[in-house]
Amino acid sequence: MFDVGNVFPIVLREKSFHAQLAKAAPTLFSDDEIAALYSSSLGRPSVPPSQLAILMLLQWYHGVSDLETVERSGCDLRWCAVLSRPAGEALCAKSPFQ
Repeated sequence: MFDVGNVFPIVLREKSFHAQLAKAAPTLFSDDEIAALYSSSLGRPSVPPSQLAILMLLQWYHGVSDLETVERSGCDLRWCAVLSRPAGEALCAKSPFQ
């Protein structure tokens, strides 16, 4: 019910950075391209690398800290729209992002 756009319509300005990134995100990074860097049998399950890469682009654009980036991934509706994630749920904890 509380996913981005379900309660309040979220319309990203067509030419904004967020709208352009949301449109391009599915084709920018492929998890398969960097799968060799991750082990499927060691450690805890990882956040999809493609999502972390998009999150890094958002961090760069806004010039915020790692902690602020993680927090915004769950509460800034524009970021949630770009990441195609529900609002209120951060993409990851700070340590996996670092």
